[in-house]
Amino acid sequence: MIGLYGMGGCGKTTLAKQGGKATKNLFNRVVFFVISSSANVSRIQDSLSCELGVTLEGHDNQAKAKSLSSKLDNAGNILIILDDVWEKLDFENIGIPFGSNFKRCKVLITTRHETICALMDCQWSVNLHLLNGRRGMEIFPISCQDY
Repeated sequence: MIGLYGMGGCGKTTLAKQGGKATKNLFNRVVFFVISSSANVSRIQDSLSCELGVTLEGHDNQAKAKSLSSKLDNAGNILIILDDVWEKLDFENIGIPFGSNFKRCKVLITTRHETICALMDCQWSVNLHLLNGRRGMEIFPISCQDY
């Protein structure tokens, strides 16, 4: 799991979307979902299932989590981008298979706070600094198309 953090407006969402597009050939599916300040488990489950085009069995969050986890585990290599995370998310309650047992499911989160990356045990935490004017072009003169 990678955590991308930085102040509002620095380009975290744009970078995450571009990263998702650039890695489409590495994954069977790339799913992008905005969490925002209220992390509603049921809403996250419903949105992920909609993005994947699958129907979840069960009516309560626990049954949906089990169903979603099974569907994601069988979806092949998948990148889940969770944008604008404000609090620690419990992947088990949501149904996102993650950890050493699920190497095919990768997660990228964007957040304003480095502590969220630490709370979620991100393997890599990247601080995206605000770039102003042409300074960004001096630091990053190569476009994504060059890769």
